[in-house]
Amino acid sequence: MMVEVKITFDPSEETLEQAVSKMLGQRAAEAPETETSKPEKLKTDKAEKKAATEAPASEPEAPAPDPAPEPPKTDPAVTKTDIRAIATAISKAGKKAELKAALEAFGVTKLSDVKEADYPALKKKLEAINA
Repeated sequence: MMVEVKITFDPSEETLEQAVSKMLGQRAAEAPETETSKPEKLKTDKAEKKAATEAPASEPEAPAPDPAPEPPKTDPAVTKTDIRAIATAISKAGKKAELKAALEAFGVTKLSDVKEADYPALKKKLEAINA
């Protein structure tokens, strides 16, 4: 059961507490303590709302629609940062010619042109050079 109470008052003439006291016919200080019953009612309201939103157990659940097929992913552990770190180590080791040859094997001349799908294979090749 739900009860809605509308209180209209002029804030320049009285406070909300005074308006409520008038409505109840008593002073607010003498009003019975009702705060203790509020949390219980809220719990009941939440339980009622939850029960209302849940599907009845007798109805069969509709099967979830099949998700759209995801495109094949590359190895998520290999990033451009990983490749760049290995390439930097190779370059600092004085193996620039080997680094250039490895990039050319993938049809590029600079690291930024390497396709993300080629990262795992390029990483293996660079690790072999850097070993």
